[in-house]
Amino acid sequence: MERDERAIRDAYNEQNPGTVLADLAAAADTLADAVDALSEADLARVGIYPWPQPQVRSLLWLARHSVHEGEHHLLDVVRGAGSALPAVD
Repeated sequence: MERDERAIRDAYNEQNPGTVLADLAAAADTLADAVDALSEADLARVGIYPWPQPQVRSLLWLARHSVHEGEHHLLDVVRGAGSALPAVD
């Protein structure tokens, strides 16, 4: 997934926290809409999740894991911005 390489390539530490928060909010809305459109049968479908080693995972697991990772990114932005964190609607 090249997480570390992406952080360096996209200069995460130089990005505007307000912009990053807005992007995270938009991505969260998109994910919520996509998951909401799925049926129980859809969420039960499985595939191979490749990291850290290939594992069989359900779409429900992937959705929950994505939310969990999003929370981590949100906390990183908040910690990095400190008291300079702008308000986001």
